[in-house]
Amino acid sequence: MMNPTARDYAGSPPPRWIGYIAVADADATAAKVAELGGKVLEELHNVPGVGRITMFTDPTGALVHVMQPEKTGA
Repeated sequence: MMNPTARDYAGSPPPRWIGYIAVADADATAAKVAELGGKVLEELHNVPGVGRITMFTDPTGALVHVMQPEKTGA
């Protein structure tokens, strides 16, 4: 396994984990974010086989990702 250096990441953001909060209704969540003073950074969109996702900041600037999981036949 290689040990990446700062040079390996030059010009790109550092590696990181992104956690998503599962919600029942991503559209309603995004509307509520705006209503309560947050800012939607990434418009709602569908990811095939995954669900409906968006990214926003809360009024303090904390970054939050939410996902409405795609319904399955199970």
